[in-house]
Amino acid sequence: MSNSKCFICDSKHFTKLFIQNDYSFIRCSSCNLIQLSPYPTPEQLAAHYSSRSKGGNYDLSKADERRNVLLKVFDKIMATLPPTLGNRRILDLGCFDGALLDFAKEAGWETAGVEYQGEAVIKAQKKHGNSIQAGDLETYTVAQNSYDVVSALGVIEHLRNPQILLNIAHNGLKDNGLLVIQTPNTSSFLCKLLARYWPCYGAPEHIHYFSRSNLRVLLKQSGFHSIYFRAHVKHLRISYVMEQFQVWGLDLYRKIRWLFPFVPKWVQRKSLPFYGGEMLVFARKGTSEFTTGQIKEE
Repeated sequence: MSNSKCFICDSKHFTKLFIQNDYSFIRCSSCNLIQLSPYPTPEQLAAHYSSRSKGGNYDLSKADERRNVLLKVFDKIMATLPPTLGNRRILDLGCFDGALLDFAKEAGWETAGVEYQGEAVIKAQKKHGNSIQAGDLETYTVAQNSYDVVSALGVIEHLRNPQILLNIAHNGLKDNGLLVIQTPNTSSFLCKLLARYWPCYGAPEHIHYFSRSNLRVLLKQSGFHSIYFRAHVKHLRISYVMEQFQVWGLDLYRKIRWLFPFVPKWVQRKSLPFYGGEMLVFARKGTSEFTTGQIKEE
């Protein structure tokens, strides 16, 4: 897929920002979408994800660190849906080991998911059966008008063609169904403060970087309305965050790693709220508005 023009606004004018891991980061001069140039090839991405599955951020042994984060996301989803909604169905795109779906299943929902990493698929299928499909989104065929919720947490920024995700969500959702996206936010103060050292910048894994304004435009173009944004604050163990600096924000890590040996072990074991400049996005298929009190934009 070519990135000679912006896929949101069709502009062909970009500003070069910086280079990381031999990839140029460029910003659309019209809508401010930031993307990699050139796009990594499917083969490069496959090799990258394979290397990250052992000891990296896609190591299954570290998945439990994020369960509490996913529980809080699911609580927000529950608070957003009408209380009178009957049998609920959720599709999680990029479901990894199925942790978000675990909470939905416990609440009596029907669950389905798609996941790229083979070992994660096996673990998710043990809990959710054949409703978990292996593969990438480009080859996934969604059941039409079948789901009350489609979630994609930390997915859209990874895609060479993010429009595929939005098409799947729109086709799979029932009328007035809910799309939930989690992704880095280039309009966040942390992105602006840290510039090229922002940990969310990660080539070749993260290909597209959205702001609230250009993601809102993209969602409306894709048939979604009543769009709300929330800053995504995660409660994580300090030791886990310190470890993740060696995966995300390596340039920043090189500047601050001298501090890490001075952090006592008892402090490292504590969980604290962390904000990395990411956003949660809630959008409806169709024109139905969220009712007062269901959701507040932050």
